[in-house]
Amino acid sequence: MTGTPVRNLAAATFALFGEETDPDRVLYRYSVSRSLRDEAPVPVVLNTHPVVFWINDRALQAELDQFADDFDLDDPERETRSRKFGRLISVRQPLPHRCGLPAHRGPLSGWRLPQRLQDVTGARQGQDA
Repeated sequence: MTGTPVRNLAAATFALFGEETDPDRVLYRYSVSRSLRDEAPVPVVLNTHPVVFWINDRALQAELDQFADDFDLDDPERETRSRKFGRLISVRQPLPHRCGLPAHRGPLSGWRLPQRLQDVTGARQGQDA
């Protein structure tokens, strides 16, 4: 069964819309079996299309270097971060090849490398990874 629970009784949503005698605090119930009787479920159709990845190696390396400089990373730390990020890239790069698409080099629109590196490695300014 599905339903919309009233989450905050103090906000008067339950008083306005909910059934006061309903101990489950559900506004309306609509079961899967009823949806099947109503013929509500419909097939999902997916249209696949090729996705092209553009990577600018020089810009990527420049951002890696800037990130390392911003966080005062020494050479061993830079190498560790580079390896961690390299694993991320190796997971992302083979996708075009697995889909039978050519690999392209060029700009990655909206790519924010320093933030992504922080997310991947756990490094934050003033904190250890």
